[in-house]
Parts: sequence; structure tokens; C-alpha cells
Amino acid sequence: MYIHLEHDNSVDPRVLRTRELLINSFAKLLIEHKSIRKVSVQSVTELAGVNRVTFYAHFTDKYELLDVWARLMFRQSVVEKLPDNASFNKNNLNLLITATLDFFIARNKYRRRINQQFESMFETAIQQELQTLLARMLAENSLLSGQPTPQHNIAAFLSWAIFGSLLDWSRKQNEQTKEMLVMDIVSLCEAAIL
Repeated sequence: MYIHLEHDNSVDPRVLRTRELLINSFAKLLIEHKSIRKVSVQSVTELAGVNRVTFYAHFTDKYELLDVWARLMFRQSVVEKLPDNASFNKNNLNLLITATLDFFIARNKYRRRINQQFESMFETAIQQELQTLLARMLAENSLLSGQPTPQHNIAAFLSWAIFGSLLDWSRKQNEQTKEMLVMDIVSLCEAAIL
């Protein structure tokens, strides 16, 4: 999957292009080598056509690059289904959970490439990105602004509930259909915060 970074007027376009080049080179090597262990900073910089100093100006190591890549892949897959300024409501929650589940299903092709010891880093990045998306959705919903529980706590709670349920379902041979799972999680989330 090719990653395209959002244009940010505060960042030099050359910096964005270089960062994008490094991320996409990493993704290509991850697919090619079938293991993160075989992907080195040297191989990423060679494929990207930049030097190591440039790499380290953007990332501390290949594990930070893995984190950024995972977040961007997840965000890109969600944006395809959910409007950027979506507020928190049943329909948008359904879209977010469905997009997240589709991402979990699709990511299984990367699972062996990431290696088991680094999978928790990948999963943490996805859960945190999900929490960020939920916090933004909650902030867009004026009906929830009067809640006694701070919105960041609600976003944290919901992200872990959604993430855990989807992760569990994706790892098991489950008799529950994808649609039923999404419907159950949406109902549970609504009951928890309303």
C-alpha cells in the first residue's frame, strides 16, 4: 500500500516527500523481505536514494518507522470509509468499527512480516490511532460535551473496547459474522457512553 502524506503548509514539501519516500521504501522492503528483521536502515535509505543522516533526521530507528507506517496505513484505510470531520454518532461509529475490522483482516498479510516480537508495537500504534480518531469524533459531537466523564477518557475506553474485541475476533476462527460483530460493538459502545 502506497502511503501519501497530507500536505501541511507548515512543513517544507521536500521534507514531506523525503519522509513519504522513506515510509514507502520501508513498506516495499517489508513486503519483499517478508520480515522486519531483514529490513535495515541501510536498505531503506538505499532504496529511497537518501543517506543515513537524512533517515535519522526523520526517524530514530526502523521501529519508529514501523510505528509511523502502521498509523498511516490505518489512518488511510479509515479515511477511505469515514469522513475526516465525522462526529460521533451511530452511523459513523459503525463506519469506524467496520473500517478498523477491515484493516485487521487486511493486516493479516503483514502479520508474518512484522514478526511476533514486534506485533505488539504495531497493535499499540493502531489502538492509539483509533483513540485519536475517536477523540476527534467526540469533539465534533456537541451532545457529548456536557458529559461528566472527560472526552479523552471516553475515547480511551472506547478505543480499547473496540480494539480488543476486533483483535480477539480477528485472531480466532469465529462463528460470529463480521456484520454481527460490528453491530454488537456499536450497541455496547452506545450503551457505555449514553
